[in-house]
Amino acid sequence: MEPSEPAAAAPELLLLFGPPCAGKTAMFDRGHVSEGAERLCPADELARDVSLSLHKIISGHVLQPLLEGRSLVLEDTARLQLERSRASFIEAVHKRVPGCAITVLKVSPEGGKTQCMWAREFALAEHAVPLDERGRPTAATRFPEPDVDDWFAHATTPSVREGTRSG
Repeated sequence: MEPSEPAAAAPELLLLFGPPCAGKTAMFDRGHVSEGAERLCPADELARDVSLSLHKIISGHVLQPLLEGRSLVLEDTARLQLERSRASFIEAVHKRVPGCAITVLKVSPEGGKTQCMWAREFALAEHAVPLDERGRPTAATRFPEPDVDDWFAHATTPSVREGTRSG
């Protein structure tokens, strides 16, 4: 009798939910969330390839890795800030990847909106004059200005039903 291979662990999808400049990317970069998962930010993908649609990003960049058993951390402040958008997205993932564990992690900086506004100013200054590998100024590149005010005005807080935890 041949030994059977252990069943592959179900992929996990972690949605980082929080305002722009709240530290979501820093949490991922420092390894504070989902060890071994890949990070995906649809806004970054759209900036790299303007021909992409949100549907193409979800099917190719979200569903495909999950179907292959790879876990993802999804960071998108604009498209998933409303509960109905998150619910629709979560439902679509569960239909295509039934065993996928999905969690919404609410990222709330202690300083709230003020802290996000300061972080936004630092990010804008950091990208104001891009430098090359030798530290010399390069041609200006477009850096999308994070809309902190819009997020605080329109975002709906994730519910327990969405698998929310705070971070």
